[in-house]
Amino acid sequence: MIRPALFLTLFFALILTAPPALAADLACGPGYGAPVAITPQEPITPLPPYGERLCLSYRVAFPAGFDFGPGGKLPVAFGGEAPEGCGDGQPEGFTLGLVWKRGGAGQVRLHDMDEGGRCGQSIGQGKWTFLAGVPIRVGQEFVLNTPDAGDGEYRLWIDGRKVVERFALHFRRTPATRLDGIKFPPLPPGVTISDIALWTKIASP
Repeated sequence: MIRPALFLTLFFALILTAPPALAADLACGPGYGAPVAITPQEPITPLPPYGERLCLSYRVAFPAGFDFGPGGKLPVAFGGEAPEGCGDGQPEGFTLGLVWKRGGAGQVRLHDMDEGGRCGQSIGQGKWTFLAGVPIRVGQEFVLNTPDAGDGEYRLWIDGRKVVERFALHFRRTPATRLDGIKFPPLPPGVTISDIALWTKIASP
């Protein structure tokens, strides 16, 4: 189980003022604070406690001639026990982030309380494609469900165009599970992630 509280000191040491222009990449609605830019220097960037809504924006670039091969992962939002991969059981918590497949085909990978299979769910297949040599701005909004109710939400923008919007998601069973952090997986040589910014809406404990 990931314990993001151990990393909170690191998070607040890394926050910087985010460029105001980044706000134009998302349409997250009212109630969010000012954008915060982060520089990931660890595999996990923890979020402030009690988060139930998050907007995340970043730019990803694959070098010219990049071989997308069998695929790979981009930053992943997580909470609770942060289930990933394939396995039995139904741990409390979720992970949600983008992946690429052969030819740069993009999709969202989701593990939550409604797994839909031992290896999670794929969302948004065929909605967009990553291109070698062409940077892309990714914007995502995560809204956790009311505990043990299926009313969570997720939205994805690619270069300012909304390509995925899902409702009735079941990220958690208990109020103790929150948006805990962002995981930055290792990337192939030449692939870069930059201009990372996030907006949070803080709920009461």
